[in-house]
Amino acid sequence: GTTTVTWRPYQRLDLVATGGHYWLDYDEGLDPRALPRVDKVYSYGGGFGFFLRGYPGTRLGITVERAKRESILEDHRYDTIRYYTNVGFSF
Repeated sequence: GTTTVTWRPYQRLDLVATGGHYWLDYDEGLDPRALPRVDKVYSYGGGFGFFLRGYPGTRLGITVERAKRESILEDHRYDTIRYYTNVGFSF
């Protein structure tokens, strides 16, 4: 699951915090040699958005997130930083 909390301290600015945790349960595979396993993915991050003409309106946002995946398969593990930009419209 994923959770997002948004706080708007000013009419034109909002702050965002995110967090997530997933279990990827592989009980069968197409290949008979496939390993039954459970991979775990964790993520958390934050960012901000700016409304060009105040809320409601056009919002430009930036979010930075750290994501980590734990797996018994070495080529499926990662620990990375992600950068997102977004544009939103509200009416």
